[in-house]
Amino acid sequence: MARKKDPDFLNRLVDAGIRVFSRKGMNQARMSEVARELGVSQGTLYNYVASKEALFYLLVLSRPGDGPLELPHELPIKAPAQHVLEARLRERVNNDFALPVLAEALDRAEAMDPEHELEEIVLELWAATARTRGPATALERSAIDRPDLFGHFLEFRRELFGRYERYLTSRDQSGQLTPLHSHRVAARFLVETVTFFARHRYLDPDRSLLPDDETVETAAVDLVLHGLIGPGRRRQGGTS
Repeated sequence: MARKKDPDFLNRLVDAGIRVFSRKGMNQARMSEVARELGVSQGTLYNYVASKEALFYLLVLSRPGDGPLELPHELPIKAPAQHVLEARLRERVNNDFALPVLAEALDRAEAMDPEHELEEIVLELWAATARTRGPATALERSAIDRPDLFGHFLEFRRELFGRYERYLTSRDQSGQLTPLHSHRVAARFLVETVTFFARHRYLDPDRSLLPDDETVETAAVDLVLHGLIGPGRRRQGGTS
């Protein structure tokens, strides 16, 4: 009689896949490494996923905060056609980084309280980046070796920078920010600062030299606000 499949193992398998793909990328990763992460035989993995590509697809399907994955009716899970993977990847990224606070700010000509608005925007990006840290790191590392994935990664990255550039341009033109030499550079500064401290610092071998997560977040967000609002303008409010 076939052994009953374990839904908890499926979720641990995804977590192990995230760790391995984050280190190696999908091209260089091996299922044997995933098996070692879990302390099981490689054959056990194939009871749940048919291939490394299927495990990567499962990673794309999983969304932190949505609860554990449920076992599908049919196992092992198979890798989909490339266009299906790309469509699900776009859907996931768009959902994870919808950023409604930023969208609402873009619809306003000016802010009632520029510092509070900017703080909420930076904290929203921080929350989205931290929440998706594991899967996003695995996807980003895998995209380096995969032209098909890298194109989508670049498209998303450029679109994200563009949204923040439009926001900063609007607030600078209305006189609600420190005068900026380049809105494009300022947008990169905002996004890359959050991305490093909310995601990439966990790969830094010296991350233990930094204080606790809450202190890091508070300090990094404050630096962004100080750089873009400026001490002479903070908490003075807008004109409408």
